Amino acid sequence: MRKNEEKNKYSEFLLFLILSFNIGVFVVLMLILNGLNKITEEVESLSSTTDTMEIEVSEDDSEMGSGVVYTPPQEDDEDNDSESDDEEEENEDEEEDEPEADITAEKLFKAFKDDQESASSEYKNEKLTVSGSVLTIDETDSEKVRIKLEADEGTLACLSRKSAENTVEKVKEELGNKDEVVIEGLVDGFFEDEVELEDCNIIFD
Repeated sequence: MRKNEEKNKYSEFLLFLILSFNIGVFVVLMLILNGLNKITEEVESLSSTTDTMEIEVSEDDSEMGSGVVYTPPQEDDEDNDSESDDEEEENEDEEEDEPEADITAEKLFKAFKDDQESASSEYKNEKLTVSGSVLTIDETDSEKVRIKLEADEGTLACLSRKSAENTVEKVKEELGNKDEVVIEGLVDGFFEDEVELEDCNIIFD
């Protein structure tokens, strides 16, 4: 009897061990399966995210490569070009308004000083516009208004008939503070280191 009881206890113990082992194996398998499911879900989630990113990149590339080019408005450039053209036209108008002289007082005086005969042949009785620096403005004994221009070693005298509209005072007033003038007159000749021009008029800007 006693031996049978021991055998029964031993058999029950073995059965308990086998059941425990099986339960342990089952638990481990469940954990593994659960882990595999989680891994699968994460992989699918990553795959879905990657696909979404690829779609967004593809859409961006499509927009960039659609051939639509943005051109900024050119109004400012056109305004600047217009302003530049206006400035150039103003400068051209100013240049056109400036009187141009045929010769300077220095060059005309030198021509007569170096070769009076040749200069007289070329310039006498010719109407010229002459530029130069004003030395004096006075009246001659023959009642003519005389403007003297500086000409290196001599002078150039520009004579005009005195009248109510043409006096020394009025000429000075018209010239104001100008030192450089352009005068038009008829070349009369060379007298005592001075070239004379008759019937002179001041050409203003």
